[in-house]
Amino acid sequence: MRFNIAVQRALIGNDLDIQIDADGDEQIVKVIYNLDGFDLANDDYTDNPVVSSHRTFSQAGDAGPKMLHKLIVQVQGSVDQPTKSGARVWNDSP
Repeated sequence: MRFNIAVQRALIGNDLDIQIDADGDEQIVKVIYNLDGFDLANDDYTDNPVVSSHRTFSQAGDAGPKMLHKLIVQVQGSVDQPTKSGARVWNDSP
């Protein structure tokens, strides 16, 4: 599983761009997005598993000088595949 997580501070909160690509025979069944301990969204592909997922969030969460953020993206695959996670940690600029 490959994760590409880009963040940019917005006027309010943060703009997030998340790209997930499965490797080999992996599938993406469910994706859970968590920013600073709060769930942003869940994408459920149970009926039609995918091999690639792209999601953007505009003005997500809070922002402030030197504020620490942690984004965790958790991907659940098919029954025989383990859950995998990607993360990005950053501080807002002063």
